[in-house]
Amino acid sequence: MIHFSSYKFQLILFALIGIGVLQEVNAQEIEIIRNRSVRDREVQIKIYPDSSVYPLPHRHIRENSETVISKNDTLRLNMDYVIDYMNGVLKLTGSAIEYDSLLLSYQTNQPFEPIVAQYWTGFISPEDDSVSLVKINPQTDKTIRSTAPIRDERLNTHGSLVRGVKVGTNEGLSLNSSLRIQMEGEISDGINLIASMTDQNSPIQPEGNTQTLKEIDKVYVGLTGENFELTLGDISVNLSGSNFANYRRKLQGGSGSADVGGTTVMVTGAVSRGKFRTLSFNGVEGNQGPYRLIGDEGNLAVFIIAGSENVYIDGEKMSRGETKDYVIDYSNAELTFTPYRIISSDSRIAVDYEFSDRSYNRSVLASSLTTEIIAGKVRFGGRFIRESDDRDNPIGTTFSESELSALASTDEENVFVDGGNKVGKDKGAYNKIFSSLKGDSVFKYVGLNQDGTFNGVWSVFFTQVGEGNGDYDNKLGDSLLVSPQGNFYFEYVGSGNGSYIAKKRIRSPSAQSIVSFNLAVQPSEKISIQTEIGLSSKDKNTFSSLNDKDNTGSALLIKGVFNTTAPDKGGVIFDSYIRRIAEEFNSLDRIDEIEFDRRWNKPVGLEGTETIMEGGAKIKSRGSDELYGRFGRLEVENEWRSDRIEIGGEKNIRFLGNIKLNQEILDSKTNDGVIKSEWKRRKGRLKKNWNNFTPVFGFEFEDKEDSDSLNSGFKYKEYFAGIEIKNIGPLNLLTEYTIRNDEERLDRLSVPRSKAVSKTLGIEIPSTKIYSANLRFSRRTREFKGVFKDNSSNSQSNLIDMRSDLHPMNGALRLVIDYRAASELLAGIERVYLKVEEGRGNFRFDEDANEYVPDISGDFILRTRQTDNYEPVTDIRVSMRFMIEPKRLNANRRNRRAKSGFWQGVSSRTFIRIDEKSKDSDTGALLRLEPSKFRNPDSTLLGNLTFEEDLTMFKRRNGSYLRLRYRYLENFNNQFITGGEESLTKEASFRWRQTRSTKTRYDIEGSRSSTLRSFSSSLRRGRDIISNEVSIDLSRLPSSRVEFGAKLTVGRDVDRLSSNDLKASLTEIELRNNYFLKGRGMVRFLTSWAHVGVTPNGAPLTFEMANGLKEGDSYKWSLSFDYKMGSNLNAMLTYEGRNESFRDTRHVGKAEVRAWF
Repeated sequence: MIHFSSYKFQLILFALIGIGVLQEVNAQEIEIIRNRSVRDREVQIKIYPDSSVYPLPHRHIRENSETVISKNDTLRLNMDYVIDYMNGVLKLTGSAIEYDSLLLSYQTNQPFEPIVAQYWTGFISPEDDSVSLVKINPQTDKTIRSTAPIRDERLNTHGSLVRGVKVGTNEGLSLNSSLRIQMEGEISDGINLIASMTDQNSPIQPEGNTQTLKEIDKVYVGLTGENFELTLGDISVNLSGSNFANYRRKLQGGSGSADVGGTTVMVTGAVSRGKFRTLSFNGVEGNQGPYRLIGDEGNLAVFIIAGSENVYIDGEKMSRGETKDYVIDYSNAELTFTPYRIISSDSRIAVDYEFSDRSYNRSVLASSLTTEIIAGKVRFGGRFIRESDDRDNPIGTTFSESELSALASTDEENVFVDGGNKVGKDKGAYNKIFSSLKGDSVFKYVGLNQDGTFNGVWSVFFTQVGEGNGDYDNKLGDSLLVSPQGNFYFEYVGSGNGSYIAKKRIRSPSAQSIVSFNLAVQPSEKISIQTEIGLSSKDKNTFSSLNDKDNTGSALLIKGVFNTTAPDKGGVIFDSYIRRIAEEFNSLDRIDEIEFDRRWNKPVGLEGTETIMEGGAKIKSRGSDELYGRFGRLEVENEWRSDRIEIGGEKNIRFLGNIKLNQEILDSKTNDGVIKSEWKRRKGRLKKNWNNFTPVFGFEFEDKEDSDSLNSGFKYKEYFAGIEIKNIGPLNLLTEYTIRNDEERLDRLSVPRSKAVSKTLGIEIPSTKIYSANLRFSRRTREFKGVFKDNSSNSQSNLIDMRSDLHPMNGALRLVIDYRAASELLAGIERVYLKVEEGRGNFRFDEDANEYVPDISGDFILRTRQTDNYEPVTDIRVSMRFMIEPKRLNANRRNRRAKSGFWQGVSSRTFIRIDEKSKDSDTGALLRLEPSKFRNPDSTLLGNLTFEEDLTMFKRRNGSYLRLRYRYLENFNNQFITGGEESLTKEASFRWRQTRSTKTRYDIEGSRSSTLRSFSSSLRRGRDIISNEVSIDLSRLPSSRVEFGAKLTVGRDVDRLSSNDLKASLTEIELRNNYFLKGRGMVRFLTSWAHVGVTPNGAPLTFEMANGLKEGDSYKWSLSFDYKMGSNLNAMLTYEGRNESFRDTRHVGKAEVRAWF
């Protein structure tokens, strides 16, 4: 058994020992807007529409020190963005993605400049699709060079090492350690190294909404020479070209290959993060998704290995990306199709993917060999691949003796054991009672108390087995603390009436291997012969030896080709092959073509030994004209036989265009002749290119008649036409029209079933100096006929994707409008708060308000998970940005007078965004944005309205400005299973920043806001809060070494919904002092005092009042010391204290040493 649990450490050790010493990096450049002090950084980031993850040019960012601004609009942490402080990665969420650029200010824990000139979104990677550069293109005030001693100019090396310790009140001593190394270059003559290593895992996972994945935590070491390659770490294995032993995986381990004298050898030993699976299904009419990808046993609790999927519709491979065909949520295993690919019940969807169900680590051994015995004449190859689960180390659990006994007593892939565990009085959530309905004992939920204590005797594990197969159903609890797993409990509903059973499912560890040998002989240029033999072994349960004799299977292929064609000449191609696959043969990857069962009319789920015999001929002209025909037979031993004939051709006619025609006839039956099936398919296409004008016409007919019953078979006729016109002035146009008539057989007669019409319009205006636009609108209607009207509903689906960008007068005026609409499914959301050690969470439970509230020193973390209940919705997303910047009118003028004056310091920004997920059947009204259809309690599942208006005046080069803002936020959420929530926030505010000199600056801010929140659950308290707040912040730099600052905040809140006329007043004073040590470091001290007064005394406050503080006095203080011990070595000491009125004093101390090389 192979173990790579500490493979990252092993990689680092390998690099350090194998290379000898770390090489220093060459002089490089990094562009930074401004370094305001020793640790203060400021960078500008250009935002791209298809990306939400942006690595920053600095790592080790000081927590909560950042300010993210776009057009003077400050973004909110955990609402508009999240940030990985350790790795320096910014992830945008919500409306923040709509901005063009961001100005990001933050403090780093490294008081010297980074070495890297360009920062990669991922580490250096040998795969083109796993890494790309994020452009951080600021208009820099200065460019900083960092030069290190060069020991070998051929090898570039840089990285960081961190060692730290943390201790605090109610916390044990914890160690913090991280190591990052990146290397690239030649380490000796003819040998190149490329490496990226770290012992950290980034919490930000790749997103499946772009064509190129950004794998920011990829770790590997690679060596390449003239005739060998070696890679350790995160590797991608792609063994193709075989009929039975193809293998494509993302692994963690090692892989090496060598080419010597015409012989190529490859060996891989690794751990697989997932298992391969193929899932085929039909789309749902009018539903773009999400479509759930499941495990091999139908289990839903899986996640998809990023980048492992291949998606096909009607046999055609799709592309990932929001402007392509689909996006995928890897964590929730959900696939959603974009408006560029309309989905209907006729869409045949197939997905190949790797999934992980977190049951076992899976080890992989793979090897391949190819060699030429006679150069150019005879080639021999062989492969061996083995995957096996580590049965001795199941993930997240250990097996009891009874579970091991159950596993050893069966050869099944799943074992069910009793889910009940008697834990003792007041230690469980269930009791056992007698049920007259069952005539036996069942489990009854008796709940938890608000303080988290139990009331029952039993702890029970329930497993989902599908609707109608279980005895229990999950019910929504009436408390925020129903069970440690969430807000559900389980109730007995009768045998066969539920979806869950009171049993624990254990997936048996399995092992599977395959070996193949192939021989290719080419006795002449025109003749080639190929044969391949495959042997497989699959043990579904390695704990059991039962029925192991039937674990092996075989496969055979013999193929011959006679080809008389030559470049620029016509000719004839004859080919034939025989393939036989035993029923016991199991492949590790796809070996059949997409839609194999449809091609051969093979019944779904039919298993048995398969034999295919097929031959064909193709006549090719000197051009691209061709005529072909094929005949073949598929036999499933003792079960099924299908004969297939295909003829077709392609012809280019000068005045007519390119014509393609194809016809297939399949005659199928069971071996006893009881069931027969005849399937005819015809399709054709005519396409002509006239300069910029391209029309296309086509048809597709299918007629299938089965004899197994009177009502079996279908028939349809589909016609389509389209026109693509390019460069009509500034326009590109696309129109498509498709009509499909479906028929179904009743009493052996073909009866009209439905008529479907699809229309698509695409308009593109490429970017010009003042305007660019892109519109794609698709509509599909389906109308049922005759007897089918009673059991089916007519449907209409609309897909819209539109973006318009108007920016005249050199961008002084800019109007950007985005509009997107689609039909989707939406699942309920459950919020689960997990208890952690105090100080390590970001929420705490407020007993006064009976809810969880944000707290940076909290003892809970929030996790959300989706339920299995989906509802069809229309998803509408609309946003509009209107910006006015008069200074852009004179951007290219040299006249200083034109660049000065009042209007040069004025700018305005208006932002409106509407998000709506509604189950209202009147989709037309939703698409027309009729106000009555939005945030409607009867139909809206999720609705948001945002309006923001900013007016900035008196903006000067020294940083002074006046900003006036109005914000209106309306939110409606009926997606949470605990009940609906509504909120309405209105805020008017101003900020006046005045810079008197290079040494003095002050900010004056004031705001008045109202916050109205209501809940459908009676357990949560509504509120209507009026808030007023004013703050004055003064900064003074009397010398280059000393900086003083003081801030005074005064606020008053009133809750108009409280029964006792609740009021809160806030007074807060903050003092800060920074002392700089001549570029060697900095000492920073901060202290604050806040007093909250409450009327009436002792009344509980909601979190929105008094900035989340409680009645009484609260104190905070911190002292930090950063010191640059060497050119690439930094030490940091930090102490923080907090004394709040509602909890004990908390002290936290940290010490870190950081090295860069």
